[in-house]
Amino acid sequence: MIAITRRADLLQSLKRQLRQISGGEIAPGEAPEVNSTGFLAVDKLLPQGGIPKGGMIEWLTASAGAGAATLALAGVRAALNSTSALSHSGHWVVIDPHGDFFPPAVRGWGIPEGRLLLIRPATSRDAAWAFEQALRCPGVAVTWNWVGPTQERVLQRWKVAAEVGRGQGVLFRSEQALKQASWADVRWLVQPIAGRPDVEAGRRLRLELAYCRGALGGERVEVECNDETGLVRVVPELADPAPRRLATRA
Repeated sequence: MIAITRRADLLQSLKRQLRQISGGEIAPGEAPEVNSTGFLAVDKLLPQGGIPKGGMIEWLTASAGAGAATLALAGVRAALNSTSALSHSGHWVVIDPHGDFFPPAVRGWGIPEGRLLLIRPATSRDAAWAFEQALRCPGVAVTWNWVGPTQERVLQRWKVAAEVGRGQGVLFRSEQALKQASWADVRWLVQPIAGRPDVEAGRRLRLELAYCRGALGGERVEVECNDETGLVRVVPELADPAPRRLATRA
């Protein structure tokens, strides 16, 4: 029991140190090195005004097709644009273990297909390995992955890999993951809400800051996204509160 306790204490100590490093301690007068989420109103919810370089982001939803990937695309576009003049080549790697990702669907977002690398591993173990290698690569700006329940040591390894590569790691997980350990810098909870029958408005989503290093969390905004056009807009706080009907498109 003593050995186990000491090991647990050591792991906790290492975790705190890694988080301090990953938090990117900023020298006085020096601006933090961050990427925008793609939405000014959402950036304002984050203490550094964006996602730190080498950061891990989790998008949590109750079910697939809830809109998390649509919102995350805005962050991909912002990250690729911010690395265009840097040493990063600005590639976007998608680990697609289930074969659900459809590249033509993102053409309207202004992301060149030549900067997308789609990987479809045969096993979950291969997917975990490919995700870690992509995170470690300095030529990759953003890496996506869809995962189920994952051991904390694996999440920790991915976080370290992201810090090494200085890119952005994005995980799509079930909202049940809120009960599990995480090494993410930011965790977003996405929930569909009722909307009015307006084809142009599309579906309406509530985006909640479930966790953020350096912030209390709990802040939320509402957005409307149209899957046909790729347009996403933040709903003003004083917008008409009348109930809106949710579009059925997944």
